[in-house]
Amino acid sequence: MTAKQVNINTQAHTQLTGSLIAATDTGDKDGNDNGQLNLTTNSLSASSLNTTTNNKSNSIGLNAGGNANTNSAKLNRVSLDYTNNKHNSKTKVLATLGSGNIQIADIDQNNSKSNSNSNSNSNSKSNSNSKSNSKSKSNTKLLNRDIKDTEVNIYNIASHKGLKGEIDTRLLTKNGRIQIAKDIKKSGMITSAIQQIVNTDRTELKTSSVK
Repeated sequence: MTAKQVNINTQAHTQLTGSLIAATDTGDKDGNDNGQLNLTTNSLSASSLNTTTNNKSNSIGLNAGGNANTNSAKLNRVSLDYTNNKHNSKTKVLATLGSGNIQIADIDQNNSKSNSNSNSNSNSKSNSNSKSNSKSKSNTKLLNRDIKDTEVNIYNIASHKGLKGEIDTRLLTKNGRIQIAKDIKKSGMITSAIQQIVNTDRTELKTSSVK
């Protein structure tokens, strides 16, 4: 709850769970606390709120193609692209109370009783009875007063897994495997020819250097 001026007056208990009560100027883009909060309540308790996010996405792609250098309509290549993405996060949203005039009845009463007890000369027995009768319903240990820092990241984990592959469909047939063997042999012959040309050029270069 935010507004330029916030006024809350209740004789009951106020429970603040992972929420914000503060006064901010509407024209202030930064959302600064202007201190115009007036809260009067019998008791106040604050607690955080945990929010968990779990996202998972999978995708799979399958592509098939042929050889552009041939007129054959047969497929000779199949590729697979698989991804698996996960994002898990947990955030603690704090119970936040802005600055201003804050009056919590049972806390104020307990403070006044505590002060009067410390200044009195009563015996220890009457002091213990007074303390036992002044239990407060309020619990403000988890109360946050910074309206610009209202969340705490507990964990934020992102993972990405992927798999890419390609298969030559000629492996699936006998004739295809023969063709692959021929291609490998042809590739080896081309490599050998290139190496021979390189060696010949080196020999000619050495011969010309000797002359």
